[in-house]
Amino acid sequence: MMSVIVVLCLTAEPARGANGPVAGTSCTGPDDCKVLDGTTCSTDGGVSSWPAPKTGPACGCVRGVCHYVWIEPVACTKNSDCALATEPVLYPVKATKKRLRPFRPCKDGEHEAVCDRRTKTCLIRGWEC
Repeated sequence: MMSVIVVLCLTAEPARGANGPVAGTSCTGPDDCKVLDGTTCSTDGGVSSWPAPKTGPACGCVRGVCHYVWIEPVACTKNSDCALATEPVLYPVKATKKRLRPFRPCKDGEHEAVCDRRTKTCLIRGWEC
């Protein structure tokens, strides 16, 4: 008689906090707010999220209060599928409106959201201005 053993490997989703302002924090600059345990922001400890990670938790200062955001990969097929969120950190998001004209480096900004054709996800391209 033959026995079959089935092993299931389950990977737990990383713990996430709630996007938005974090009560009890105050800040004056982008590096004041740090990611604590991947679920919240703190000014007393944690890890800086500057520059922002491609995915995962990030914290930044918005109007004197630390804000937490979980950055997800954004699927795309062309550059116009991508846009930039600037708060609480700079990160790519799905475009909600059509671009009227192509991005002009340094005239329109130092950073551009583009679609990486290899991974089919949005990323940020920086320009030296």
